[in-house]
Amino acid sequence: MAATAITIDPLLDTLGPQDSVKIVTEQSPTPQAREKDNVPSRTLLAEQADIRGTVEKIALLYVLGFAIAVSHHCFNLNLDGRAPLSQSFTLQVGLVFAFLVRAFVAGATGTALLQIAWRRVKKRAFTLYGIDGIFTITKDLTQFFLLELWERATLICILSIGIWVMPLASIVPPSTLVIEPGVYETTSLCEVSSLNFGALPEYGSQRLGRLADDYYSADSRKGANSAGPSTILRKIGTNVAVGGRILRMPSPCSTNCSYTVNFNGPALKCTDEDWKSQDAPWGPLEIFRFSRHYNSSVSSNGDLWTVYANPKKEERLYSESGVPLRPYLYIEAPERKEYYIKCFKCSLYNATYNVDIDFTNGVETVTYELSKVAKFIPVIPDLESSRNVLLNYEQLAYFAYNDYFTGDKGPFIGEIFEYGGISMRGVRFNTDIIFTNLVTPWITFSQDFRNSTQNFPMDNLREGFEELSHNLTISLLSRSDLIVSSKIMTTCTSLSYRNIYRYRSTQLYVSYGPLMVFSMVVIVLELRATLKNGDICQWGFSQIMLTTRNPSLDEMGKGSCFGVVHSGSDLQKHRLKFGELRCNVESTIRHTAFGLEDEVVDLSAERMYA
Repeated sequence: MAATAITIDPLLDTLGPQDSVKIVTEQSPTPQAREKDNVPSRTLLAEQADIRGTVEKIALLYVLGFAIAVSHHCFNLNLDGRAPLSQSFTLQVGLVFAFLVRAFVAGATGTALLQIAWRRVKKRAFTLYGIDGIFTITKDLTQFFLLELWERATLICILSIGIWVMPLASIVPPSTLVIEPGVYETTSLCEVSSLNFGALPEYGSQRLGRLADDYYSADSRKGANSAGPSTILRKIGTNVAVGGRILRMPSPCSTNCSYTVNFNGPALKCTDEDWKSQDAPWGPLEIFRFSRHYNSSVSSNGDLWTVYANPKKEERLYSESGVPLRPYLYIEAPERKEYYIKCFKCSLYNATYNVDIDFTNGVETVTYELSKVAKFIPVIPDLESSRNVLLNYEQLAYFAYNDYFTGDKGPFIGEIFEYGGISMRGVRFNTDIIFTNLVTPWITFSQDFRNSTQNFPMDNLREGFEELSHNLTISLLSRSDLIVSSKIMTTCTSLSYRNIYRYRSTQLYVSYGPLMVFSMVVIVLELRATLKNGDICQWGFSQIMLTTRNPSLDEMGKGSCFGVVHSGSDLQKHRLKFGELRCNVESTIRHTAFGLEDEVVDLSAERMYA
């Protein structure tokens, strides 16, 4: 590359600061001449190594600061919700984290800003005060009052403000982990109630149904008969139907705990039927039904309606021919608004119950969902040969499911008669359905503007029957003495109110986030400036000495050899700029230094400088 030779007029020693300087430029020698004169110069590889080292140092400081900020977040997150150790301990740890984050990020940002400032003094000329201000504005707050900086280095001033407010980012983070009253969770294994409809009877256990006298008869033509639901099952079914909710269960852990239990159990699934063809399911399909005599219905006759069924003392588990019967329940109900009979059929299904039970201050909340819902297929053993028959799970479950079915429909057996007119008023009933949420009062008005109250089925009665069957199945968990009751071990989550650590993550993000973003912006600007500079700025004593080797500056600096520029000095009146000196001397070296505006030219990336 070419170099510039610089010649200084011998009369320069006799000139004052106010006199003009004679500048002569001559053609620089070739690179071969520089090698011949053994001119010391830094190779391009060495310059790139310095640039790469500075960039790596800035990146390392930023990455360390970011990693410590993430560590602070993980530290707080790990203690969030735990029992407190010591408020002073966490505060001190938070102070250390905040100090290190701010120190590393500020170090990276300050070094990056130095490279941006170095680029600025290469592009524009400043007074000596201005140059001092550019390189000391991050340390001397009074430099912000220098108007020249705001006019000629606005970006430097704005970025310096960001560095000055960086300490604010270390105020809030230590207090982002506080101690406050809260809910403390503990998990443990506990024994809870579950249901097993295929369980063998145990001594003292309560059956779901009452067996008929001929249950163990060897005569297969009589079959196996059930005398209906047991007293305890009928009581549970009535309480569920009247209360319209799942019965309360005792808590296995504490007044504030929750657990989940899964089991297979019966459920009703209802489908709409055509009421005009009701003779079909009542007649030919009897073999597939539980019994034709156990159809509950609600019929309407004008403004009167009736809930009726015709129960017998015994309920057959299978038909006269020994074929297992599938239980059905047929319901007829008048539509309140449409004034026509609606019929639907409820079948017995098997389902997997996923029940979540939560106790909050002793108040129970039960939520559930059903999965794997499938038709229940009855399997009945041959009871002809022996009275002591070993039944498998499906066979045991069949008897339990049928007992459950009779208990589920028990509250609907009976009649309701409503009487109108002047002489006879009132309601007579022999069924508990009148007390359930399946029946709602309905106020009607006659032509003489007199109102009367009638009992009508609830809206969406079909869904009401399905929900009732689910509630009855889950309510069996409330009794541990039933034949289908069992105990299992599951994970219980207990809650207690105590002081815990609470992590306010938003405050940490708001503190560290802007700090990281601002530092990243400065680093990006630094990379751009460094690539254009072609070198780096360290602004140590060696760089100050090497960038001020200028005879003109030596002349103007007379009287200030101790480094103090006195007020009113002519040196403060000149604007200086860093660049290539245009002097004519007997030398092949191209000098770069601070000089007067008309004494230097911009640096070129295509040239080599000494």
